Amino acid sequence: MTAPRLMGGLDPDGNLKAIIVTPDGRLQSSGGGDVGDGGSSEIVQRLEEIRDASYEIRDAVNALRLPNTKTSPIQTSGSGDKTILVGGAGDNAGKQIRIHSLNFLASDVTTIKFKFGSSYVATGSMSLVSFSSDYTHPMIVPVDTNFIINVMGEVTLNGYVIWSC
Repeated sequence: MTAPRLMGGLDPDGNLKAIIVTPDGRLQSSGGGDVGDGGSSEIVQRLEEIRDASYEIRDAVNALRLPNTKTSPIQTSGSGDKTILVGGAGDNAGKQIRIHSLNFLASDVTTIKFKFGSSYVATGSMSLVSFSSDYTHPMIVPVDTNFIINVMGEVTLNGYVIWSC
């Protein structure tokens, strides 16, 4: 004979109730049947504490998420200016682009510079000497302005950018 199993459930009014599943498959809700010396209310209280804790965890996780975050590919070849994100188009129109991080994979050693439209960003040059690099410093691109990577050598540059607006 197997032991009864404790489960949680909602009554028709939406209240959390302890439910016991007996070895023969019958259900007993809190306050019904033989559930022991007041254990039923203690079980319901514990289930409510677990529920409340799960809501706190959910809210904390949601607070850490970046709103409307998008991931876009970086796929370029050759040298010169490469437009990565287009400002002022579609959903980006009239908004700043917030760049959260970039990841690169270059086919050879090269140097890159970031640009907002035609203006270089104050970050200066970035050498990609290990063929792979992450850039995790947030940047805010001005309203309706393209985000451009200027590639200094004849290389293929792949990766992705995580951004929002």
